[in-house]
Amino acid sequence: MSYTLTYTIPTFTGTVGQVNPAVPTGLTVVANGGDAGMVTSSGTAITVSGGSVSLNISITDGVRSNTYYPVGLAIQPASGGSRTSSNVFPPATVSATDNTVIVLGDNDNAPGTYEFVVLFQANNGNFGWLDPRITNDE
Repeated sequence: MSYTLTYTIPTFTGTVGQVNPAVPTGLTVVANGGDAGMVTSSGTAITVSGGSVSLNISITDGVRSNTYYPVGLAIQPASGGSRTSSNVFPPATVSATDNTVIVLGDNDNAPGTYEFVVLFQANNGNFGWLDPRITNDE
């Protein structure tokens, strides 16, 4: 199943030469169709259950002229430790059809809660990051 996750943030200006946090104020989840897998949300955290899903992640502040380009993503268990295996989360890629979307697969085969950091670049050239959570149900 494919889902679009759109994180809403306050208008981001950032600081030249630094990577600043952006705290999401909302999350919209839209099901795009497909078989198996389900995503539910609570605040800005999501829960994946019932099988593999594809997550199309984008960032907005609600102002059409402000564009945020995801440039990277990292995942690790919320309890700390090393990065999560690519058997659970295959490498993320920027969408081939929309450079404001990063695509993350979640094979939902390792129960637990994971932190994921999305690194993005604002249209003013400055960089920011968000830090939401994914919980994989058994």
